[in-house]
Amino acid sequence: MLNIQFKKQMIYSVMVLTVFLLCLGFVNSEDSIYYWDYAFYWFSSNWIADGYVNLKHFFIVLRNDDYNFTSVLLQSAFSYITSTARNIFILTTVVFYFFPFCFVFLNLFGEFVKEEKTKMLVFSLIISATPFIKPILIGYPDIVGLIFVLLSIILCLKKDLSKIDVKNIVLLGILLYLPFMFRRWFAYTIVSLFLTLPLLNYFIFERKKDINKFRCFFTILCSFFMSGLVSMFCAFSLQWGLCRRILGTNYSDIYSAYRLPLRESLCFVIDSVGLWIVPLVVSAICMLFKKNYIREKVLIVFSLANFFIILFLFFSTQSPGIQHQQPLALFIYIISSLGLINIGFFRVFRG
Repeated sequence: MLNIQFKKQMIYSVMVLTVFLLCLGFVNSEDSIYYWDYAFYWFSSNWIADGYVNLKHFFIVLRNDDYNFTSVLLQSAFSYITSTARNIFILTTVVFYFFPFCFVFLNLFGEFVKEEKTKMLVFSLIISATPFIKPILIGYPDIVGLIFVLLSIILCLKKDLSKIDVKNIVLLGILLYLPFMFRRWFAYTIVSLFLTLPLLNYFIFERKKDINKFRCFFTILCSFFMSGLVSMFCAFSLQWGLCRRILGTNYSDIYSAYRLPLRESLCFVIDSVGLWIVPLVVSAICMLFKKNYIREKVLIVFSLANFFIILFLFFSTQSPGIQHQQPLALFIYIISSLGLINIGFFRVFRG
């Protein structure tokens, strides 16, 4: 048993180390010329590490500005004790954000599969996913928001919110606020989750009960309403200046120059994810027509709904940049991982 556990840890360690070395090689081979967007967060991290940003300035920026320093705090602390070089910033983002994201993603599928070899395949799928690693390599730390998106989904898969629990309600509200705190454009994803997570929680748990289903769903809606109040309290108390400006700004107008035709925007997203993933998506959709796999079906429909809602909300304002595509890619990879499980690739590794 100990030997099996050691082999499992070694396999995960080799995958993590391989990605880390590839990132190191990429960053060290870069030319030191960057667009402002690619350099901004690195500069922000250095400003904090060099002492140019004090606590008062940090909270003023958090409260009022579109772009704050929260997503680079960990990197700046590490830069302070090592170096402010760009490769340090990128690699610490990989270690502090990308690797935790991959393990939280794997934890999501702990709810659906117990076969360890299948989990390793799911982990290899997500840790090699270019839509998540590419934005980091060019300087965007936005993936930190996806960690909290995944945690909110996991909470709704594990906790029955038809039973009023203040701790879970407050926790869910904070989890759904945090992506917005790190990057304001996550607002589209948060709106989508508030629309779909109640249904996810209802269909995951209601089949186990012999109670009034309307009352059950109404209680879940009440739980999410209270979680929404928690999220709003966090947003208005910490970022009132930003929230006030958002409510009074027509982003569809000011970002009209960044909005491409729908077809081009879709092609941009598809190109980022890659056509190779289509068979896995088709495999997952095939699960919808099987008799069993109830939880998997619910998660597939939930992911599809979020993909199209976020697509509609974001595309109605602007075309997504490489960093903005990550929530869309997340739900595609959730569906694809279920497709991978459905195909049963793990049998290849059996003796």
